Amino acid sequence: MSEAVQVAFTCGRCLWLCLSTVSLNIDTRLRLQGHLAMPLRLRKLWIAIGIGFVVLVVYLSLMRDPPDLGVPETLKVGHLLAYAWLMLWFAQIYRTPRRRWWLAAAFCALGVMLEYLQGMTDYRGFEYSDMVINAAGVAIGLTLAQTPLQNGLRTLETRLWAR
Repeated sequence: MSEAVQVAFTCGRCLWLCLSTVSLNIDTRLRLQGHLAMPLRLRKLWIAIGIGFVVLVVYLSLMRDPPDLGVPETLKVGHLLAYAWLMLWFAQIYRTPRRRWWLAAAFCALGVMLEYLQGMTDYRGFEYSDMVINAAGVAIGLTLAQTPLQNGLRTLETRLWAR
C-alpha cells in the first residue's frame, strides 16, 4: 500500500471517530433547538460517504501524479471545488452554526496539513497560495450552506422515501 493511501486511510479513520463521537444524540438536541425539522434517515451513510470524500481529497493531494483537469494549474479549480464540496456536504449533516464553524476550521486545518505533507514529499510542492485557495473553497461551501443547497440530502431522502 502506498504512503498516500496509508495517510488517507488513517485520516479517514480519525475523522470517522471524531464525527461519530460528535453526532451522538445530535438529532434530538437539534429538534429541541429548532434547527432540524426532520432528521436525516440515512445520516450514518451520508457521514460515511463524506468521510470517503475526505479520504479522496487526502489521496489526491498526496498522490504522485494528480489528474489533469484541463485548466491551467494556476487557477487551482480542483482546490476550490474539493474544499467547497467537503464543507457543503458536511454542512447538510451538521446544521447548527457552531458545528459548521468547527467543520470549516477542521477543513482549513486539513488543507494546511496536506500542504505541509506535500512539501515533505519529493514529488509534490509546498505553496502557501494553496492553503489560501483551500480556505476560500471552505468559505464558498459555508456560504452555499446558507442557501437551499443545504437541503440537498434531505430532499434526496424525501424523494427516495416517497417512492
